[in-house]
Amino acid sequence: MKPTTARSEKKILLINRQKKVNLQLDYIDSGVCMLEKIIPISVKKINIVLVSDRHIINLNKQFLNKKHPTDVLAFKIDSTAEIVISVETARRQAKQFCHRTEEEILYLIIHGILHISGFNDNSPNNYGKMKRRQDNIFYEILKHVTTERKEQGCG
Repeated sequence: MKPTTARSEKKILLINRQKKVNLQLDYIDSGVCMLEKIIPISVKKINIVLVSDRHIINLNKQFLNKKHPTDVLAFKIDSTAEIVISVETARRQAKQFCHRTEEEILYLIIHGILHISGFNDNSPNNYGKMKRRQDNIFYEILKHVTTERKEQGCG
């Protein structure tokens, strides 16, 4: 299956492999470009793969022995990483948190990159540290993306 959006010249490659949710990939891509400037990335290449619930259920079962959808999975192999995001789950969470699906996907991308960079959320203390870092990065990116879209007349 061919990617809908790909930026091969960058460290982070965005690949949309789902068709159920219509996304503004340019918005996500803009946030991803900003991420490359904000977070020191410890790998040479990150593939961000947007998938369906069905696909992520299979991965969650295969790698974590869990039989339900999850929002994000992050894998690091040597100098490459892959972040897999269920767009359907992201859409449900976006409604819950009263923001756009694309914003939720950016939030999950940040979460995955932080995991790849060594952050863990396996204890209340670690979860708090990771969540604060994730929130700070997210709001910095939202500020940038929102300003950029207004300058381009995208409101």
